[in-house]
Amino acid sequence: FTSILINDKENHLFSLLNETGLLSKIIPFFNRIVGLAQFDLYHVYSVDQHSVRALKNLKKIDYPKAENQNDYLSQICHLIKNKIPLYFAVLLHDIGKGSGRNHTLEGFNLSKKISKFFDLNDDDVDDISWLVKNHSTFCDTAFKKDIEDPKVIEELCGNIKNHQRLLILFIISVVDLKSVNSSVWNEWKESLIKKLFNKCEDYFLNPQYADNSKGHLLMKKIKTQKLLILTKPETFKKFENISSDNYWLLQNHESIAFQIDRFFSNKIFFNQESFHLKDSNVFGIFELIIITKNRKELFIDIVKTIINSEMKIMDARIFTLKNNMVIDIFNISPLENLQNASKADLSFFKSQLKKHLKVFFKNDKSVKYIRSEDRIFLNDKTDIQFFNQNDEFTVLEIRTNDRDFLLLDILDAINIFEAEVLSAKISTFGERVEDIFHIKKNNMGVRNKNELSTFKKLIESNIIKNRNKIVN
Repeated sequence: FTSILINDKENHLFSLLNETGLLSKIIPFFNRIVGLAQFDLYHVYSVDQHSVRALKNLKKIDYPKAENQNDYLSQICHLIKNKIPLYFAVLLHDIGKGSGRNHTLEGFNLSKKISKFFDLNDDDVDDISWLVKNHSTFCDTAFKKDIEDPKVIEELCGNIKNHQRLLILFIISVVDLKSVNSSVWNEWKESLIKKLFNKCEDYFLNPQYADNSKGHLLMKKIKTQKLLILTKPETFKKFENISSDNYWLLQNHESIAFQIDRFFSNKIFFNQESFHLKDSNVFGIFELIIITKNRKELFIDIVKTIINSEMKIMDARIFTLKNNMVIDIFNISPLENLQNASKADLSFFKSQLKKHLKVFFKNDKSVKYIRSEDRIFLNDKTDIQFFNQNDEFTVLEIRTNDRDFLLLDILDAINIFEAEVLSAKISTFGERVEDIFHIKKNNMGVRNKNELSTFKKLIESNIIKNRNKIVN
């Protein structure tokens, strides 16, 4: 069985085991996921079909055709010394579904029993059960957390523990995503998990990366200064004095160097408002950098400007300087399906956004966004949570059904509450969104439980406002 699992290069024999029911005879626990539907717009295959497809996608990476020999996924996979935990974890990663309990915890227990049944050694059993329990951790971190934050990388790598396990977890994450449906795996998601993998690999292979002290901050500034072309040392020093530590820690030094050269290369520029729109490394994704004076409703006005340009926000980051200037960085994409978009289409969206940004910088309120919605909103699927990890900010997590203008209505609630957004992570999964905001009020996190309760009700109210159809 193990030989077929790993060495059946085309996965034909293994698919046959599932189709004939023999797989469920060999692994009786597998029977509970055969034909088990997953009721969302995210998964289109039953759980057993998804698992078998994941194995097939793994073998395409592990046994690449000649033209794909140099693919980075195949190169990473070939660095894995022991393939047994990889293959068993891919097969069993969703074995806990259908139990009515947390499927990762259930899968952890079942995968231990199954691994022992196959008489695998203790190390393999531990690795397989850990991978099954944590198989979604990597994607959750890449899509929902701030992966520029060294603390996020340190926490994730502390859980992973070693480089070999990182390699396996990354490959499992890729094949899991690729096996959900044809549209889930895209260049944007690939860029995020690849970026996270590189950061985690640096953590394990270059131990000095784990240093979150002033030395790490100093190293980031030295690397940034070496890349500067237009900015003189005395101007760089002045910019250092008005920037916060987070500005340096939560971005890579290449991006910081570009921003300083573009907007702060001369000290007379420090209070000038401007923007820069450029293509990212991912097709159809633009990076928008806005430098402007801080003011009330600034973030919500920028979002309106982006919406007017028929664009959507993938993620956003806000840095406030000590001279009351704000650096807002957005990754944005056209609302329409990018699969059929041409370079001419993208050029049109860029020119449209630039036109609206010029209006924005004139503080001209004549451009209004228009609500024209008729999507049904599922009222019972909204989850709002607050986390206070330190005194500087509060983390607000919102999970709800996607709809037009949702982000705008959430920001409106934050504005009414008189809180300030420090950063935002916008994630869309089929019909669901998971938005994460770092917020502060009166220059600190929100600790008062009554205030948080009021805030939660305000957000809930705004999420369902203006709905013509609400399904309970």
